[in-house]
Amino acid sequence: MNLLSRIFQGFGVRDPYRCYTAARAMEVCEEADLDLVVCDGSLKDGQAYDFVAALRRSDLAPNRFAPVMVVAGHTPLDQVQKARDCGANFVVTKPVTPRTLLERVLWVAQEARAFVELDGYVGPDRRFHNLGPPEGTGAGRRRSDAAVEAAAPPVAPIDPEESLL
Repeated sequence: MNLLSRIFQGFGVRDPYRCYTAARAMEVCEEADLDLVVCDGSLKDGQAYDFVAALRRSDLAPNRFAPVMVVAGHTPLDQVQKARDCGANFVVTKPVTPRTLLERVLWVAQEARAFVELDGYVGPDRRFHNLGPPEGTGAGRRRSDAAVEAAAPPVAPIDPEESLL
């Protein structure tokens, strides 16, 4: 927590909220409007993912829509899926460097994923790109899918045979 706080102070964050339990984090969400929630995947009470899910399902606007990054020391696939399924925007693996954290914060700030509310999931749309229907399937899998043509890449691909000297 101290390391993350110091990194964010280096980014210009003056008074970050520090919560050592999910219950305290929810209290802060009720008291203040937040721009970003950074949650350690190993909160003392073990409720990090439950906190994110509860925040997403709460009526605490605007905080329920705030970007949430989960910082975790161990990120096996099931933990990443758990973070995704509870409504987190991003998972950052420890050890965290200021550069990596800043890149992720900027990425989360610039993304334009819609907020989705379904019976089994509340949070940012888990799809990162809308690439249209798979190649060779015509208009798509549903009648409502429009035909989409992929654009050419903006830059020519690098030729591995070309010398870099």
